[in-house]
Amino acid sequence: MDSENIKLEHAPMSRGNVTGAEKIEDWLVDYVARLLEMDPETIDTRTPLHRYGIDSVAAVSMTGDLSAWLGRAVDPTLPYDYPTIEGLARHLA
Repeated sequence: MDSENIKLEHAPMSRGNVTGAEKIEDWLVDYVARLLEMDPETIDTRTPLHRYGIDSVAAVSMTGDLSAWLGRAVDPTLPYDYPTIEGLARHLA
C-alpha cells in the first residue's frame, strides 16, 4: 500500500454540520477504497480497518490526510481506539 499517493480532493468540513458523521464516513470509505484499489461499495464501515490491511503506517498517513481535510488535528492513535470507519466517523463528528 502506498498511502503517499492517495490524495483526495475535498473541501474542509464546517463545524456543526448535521451530516458530519456521514461525510466523514464517506471520506474514509473513499480513502480506504483508493488505497486498496477496491470498489467503495465493497467497504463495510463496521469491519475493523486492520482486516483491510490498514497497518500503523497507513493509519498514521490516513489520519494526517483526514486532519488536512477536516481542518483540525486528528490524533494518529484514533484508529486504534475506534477501529472501524463507522466508529471513527462518529467519534470525529
